Amino acid sequence: MGDGEITKHGSALSTNNLPSNVEIVRHDGDRKSFLEHIAGATLVVLPVLKGNISATGISVYLSAMALGKCVIISSGPAVDDVVPTDAAITVPPEDIATLTSAIKTTLNDPNLREQAAAAGKTYALSLGGEENLYLNVLHQLKNLNSAKAE
Repeated sequence: MGDGEITKHGSALSTNNLPSNVEIVRHDGDRKSFLEHIAGATLVVLPVLKGNISATGISVYLSAMALGKCVIISSGPAVDDVVPTDAAITVPPEDIATLTSAIKTTLNDPNLREQAAAAGKTYALSLGGEENLYLNVLHQLKNLNSAKAE
């Protein structure tokens, strides 16, 4: 995924001052390679911008969780009151110090990482897959429309 795609999805990526153990991998858009990257990850980090009011990162964090990966994500509409508190490590958006601390803590604490990954996997699988997610969203939209009509 190029920088333009990252920005479009409410995230940002600065390649300035990256640690030597961090490698930027550009996603080619293929779902198989996307899942292979996540499957090989120790943890998945989704930093989302503060001003982003869209539901950013849902498919990424659900895919990562379903694969049993620990997820660190910025709070926002796609996370707050949606993801159970134990199913992901949530940090304030654009708080680099807290994000850095969460990454370091999670990398150095296998028990924390495994607990979050297990809770995330349980959560993601409980949703019943993409089709069920779409049906749930459709159901909620119908409820909203019905409430507006009343």
